[in-house]
Parts: sequence; structure tokens; C-alpha cells
Amino acid sequence: MGWKIGGAISAILAVVAALVTLTTAPEYKTGIEWVIAVIFAVLAILCFWRAMKVSAAKKAKLAANQTFMTDQDLEQIQAGGLPVLTGVPVILADGETAHFFGPARRYITKTKAVGRTGSGSGVSVRVAKGVSVRTGGGASRTVYDDVTDSFAGQVVLTNRRIVFLAKQNGFDCKLDAISAIAPEGDRLLIQAGAKTYRLAVAQQGHFAKVLEMVARK
Repeated sequence: MGWKIGGAISAILAVVAALVTLTTAPEYKTGIEWVIAVIFAVLAILCFWRAMKVSAAKKAKLAANQTFMTDQDLEQIQAGGLPVLTGVPVILADGETAHFFGPARRYITKTKAVGRTGSGSGVSVRVAKGVSVRTGGGASRTVYDDVTDSFAGQVVLTNRRIVFLAKQNGFDCKLDAISAIAPEGDRLLIQAGAKTYRLAVAQQGHFAKVLEMVARK
């Protein structure tokens, strides 16, 4: 809201400055009038652009926190119940029931090459008057570091498994393979045997509650 107000004020000032410039007699002009009008016009454009960015970010954040479930379903989870969902994009087996469905993001950390050290030609070190020792140059080496990538998708939680649907790095994890569930910042860490899954889920508190209920059955 503040950026929009700033943009509106700057636009008004730009118009006023332009009108004053147009209506002022030439002998009273200093040559800076149009510069002031342009400055206010640029400020107005920047403020409106920033307002659009902030608005888009708020909408994206709101959308990221929305599940594909009704408020009634979420209230049922909050009360300790398990809603029965239909129309989820997962083929359910006989006796399998979906209890949670929403957007999610998976995070995977791997050690990757992030750059290379430059090769050196060596340096001369003076050890005595008229005597120097030259160290040999080192070869270029690859630098490695942990890099975390994220993958957007959808998560479906049933009474038997977690299914993460994504173009890349989707997975299907059976609940009886899960050995630990723990919060990790704004994500949820799920340990299943030797595999670790890190997810950030819309309405994560509700997702974690459903996961704990079905995993302990």
C-alpha cells in the first residue's frame, strides 16, 4: 500500500512540475524544471513497479499456503480427525484412503562443484640479501560445496504412503518405512530407512498432524 501511495504522490508532483514548466514564462525558467518533472515521473514508475512486485509476492505466498482441501477438511484435522478426500491425482489401492492433498516443495542437498581455484605461477621469497627462493605454482583445483535445490510439486498423504508428484525428483514413500519425523526450520524431515525426504508443505502443521496420526496407526 505504501508503494502505491508513494507512486501516486510522485505522479501528481510530476504532473504539477510539468504544468508549472509549461505555464512559466521563458524569462523565469532556470532550465531545471523539466529535470524535476522527469525525476518525479521516474520515482512514480519505480514506486508502482515496486508495488506490483510486493503484491505479486503476497499473492504467491498466499497461494503457496493454500491446500487443495476445504476449510471443513482442515478443521476436521485440527480437531484430530482424518478427512476422506476424493479426486486426488493418485491411483489408490483397495482400502487406501487419501487424507491430505496440497502443494509442496522438496529440498535436496548435494555436494557439487561450485568453482575452481586459479592456477598460480609461484612467488619469490627473499631469504637473505641477494638470495631468493621461488615456490612452485599450484595447479587449478575444483571447489566443492553443499548446494540445495528445490523442486515444486504436489503431495498426497494416504493411510499407507506419501506420494510427492513432481516433474523432477518425485517419490512414493510407504508409511511403514518411516522411522522418524522431525521439523527442520520451515521444512519437515522424514526419515525412511536410508532415505531422507525434506518437504515444505502448504498448511504444514495440518500435514504433520495427519502424518503423525496415520504413521502411528
